[in-house]
Amino acid sequence: MENQQTDTPAAAAALNLGQWLGRQEAFGAVAGRCSAAGIECVRRIRDQKLYRGHAASWSEFCRKYLGANRSSVEAQLRIFDELGADYFHVAQLAYLTPAEFRLIAPRISAAGIEAGGETVPLVPENRGRIAALIGEVRANARKTAPPPRQDRFEAALEHCQAAASLLETLFSPPPLDRQLAMVAVLKRVHDAAARLGIMGPGAQVR
Repeated sequence: MENQQTDTPAAAAALNLGQWLGRQEAFGAVAGRCSAAGIECVRRIRDQKLYRGHAASWSEFCRKYLGANRSSVEAQLRIFDELGADYFHVAQLAYLTPAEFRLIAPRISAAGIEAGGETVPLVPENRGRIAALIGEVRANARKTAPPPRQDRFEAALEHCQAAASLLETLFSPPPLDRQLAMVAVLKRVHDAAARLGIMGPGAQVR
């Protein structure tokens, strides 16, 4: 016999889809500020296919009733599956990315979030303190983040330009062995560029 009781408020909302839809909360407008119960409700609707009878497909249901495309909804569900309800509890109080949440996750407990040797409860009255803590985490992450990796082609172009500028400053030929070494390097550059089509459609790699 199936259990007639619902285990969470979100489950109850999912089972009563008509009532949930009557709230007319566009998922796209509140994603990132959505409650954990709301996200779980959406997951129940998807997993139990409760959208049938309201839309021809899950994608259509997302657009029509959640106000967001399927990929956006699925992204929020993946975050819920990975980070759990705590992420959405914090995100309701102050904006933060999943990456930022991972940095502060060790500080979060059932009592709240640890900051400065005390535990700050996750309640609306503490929005300012929570936002300040997340801002501190964000600033520290920027300081310790590695510099962005330069695009490989742009790096190659920069090196070629530097080599050309250096060659333009020379006015006497080097010894023959160094000339041959330069010829070999220039051929490698030519062949690599031709392989990428940079030398023009008629270029041939020899």
